[in-house]
Amino acid sequence: MIVVNLWFIKHSNGLFHYGMDYAVALSADVREIWVRDDTLARLVATRLPTVPVRILNTQSLVRAAVETVRRRDALFTPSSHPIAFVPRQTVVVHDSFPFEGKAGRLKRLLFRVGLFASHGVAGYINRVDGYQFLETCGVPSHRTRYLPNRIGDTCVSAGNPAIVGDRIVVGLFGSDSPKKNYDAIFAQAKPIARLADVQWRIFGHENEYTERLKRDYPLCPITVVASDTMTLDEFLDTIDIAVSTAKGEGFARPIALSLMRGIPTWLLDTPVFREFYQGSARLFPTVAALVNAIAAIEPGDRLERPVLQTENALRTDFVAGIAWLRQR
Repeated sequence: MIVVNLWFIKHSNGLFHYGMDYAVALSADVREIWVRDDTLARLVATRLPTVPVRILNTQSLVRAAVETVRRRDALFTPSSHPIAFVPRQTVVVHDSFPFEGKAGRLKRLLFRVGLFASHGVAGYINRVDGYQFLETCGVPSHRTRYLPNRIGDTCVSAGNPAIVGDRIVVGLFGSDSPKKNYDAIFAQAKPIARLADVQWRIFGHENEYTERLKRDYPLCPITVVASDTMTLDEFLDTIDIAVSTAKGEGFARPIALSLMRGIPTWLLDTPVFREFYQGSARLFPTVAALVNAIAAIEPGDRLERPVLQTENALRTDFVAGIAWLRQR
């Protein structure tokens, strides 16, 4: 049996939804799912009502890990948090951003110690960042596995969206850290009068980061839409353009879904975005170029509908990852 460990995930963010996609696909083999609070427990139950969910604190997490070892269950942790001395363990590195800086060096050390002490396998969701990070940590290739994000079963086209009137709605995704690079967007947008009427909607959570953005850029109408109360599909129904200038993304699941929905998707040209979305999204060399392109939109303009070019490869690789995890 498989135990899915979501305990290290604090919010219903991309990490959480990534883990849930795997939990749903593995559900016939899942013994239980671990979380840290009632909010995430309820979200798990909405998608997997028949799978037991355990709300754990630090002490009960240790006891649960010991139980897992005794039962010889496989442990799947969809984040980069190995538990030392727990065999049959798979963790997943999404990007190298958490391992940067002084605190990041400590996290890197804990990651290496936990992974090697458990003889675990490290999954990665992209090759240009996640896999290269594992190489720098000395993880041999036979102890790594490509475990990509799941995308939708079918591509639902939203048609060629027309920009009607002066109120353009730009969708931004995530509020967990400054790696989203929103300051760069709003600093460029602030002096452009045409953008005063643009609505900037962030799909995430209210926190110190988003409150600071609102204070620092009062001329940019910023709204945070709670991902606990609205699904990503529902959020995408409210926007005209999907935008990301993040420099530390591992995949950006909302971007893939935006492309599958035919929503114009404009991104900063980064290695990860190039790996998955080149030829699908519109890539810009700088944040300034992207913001200026938004400012150039006129009422009634129709923007080209994109198509996700990597759809079939991602779906095939996800199915292969599920089959591999079942054999663990």
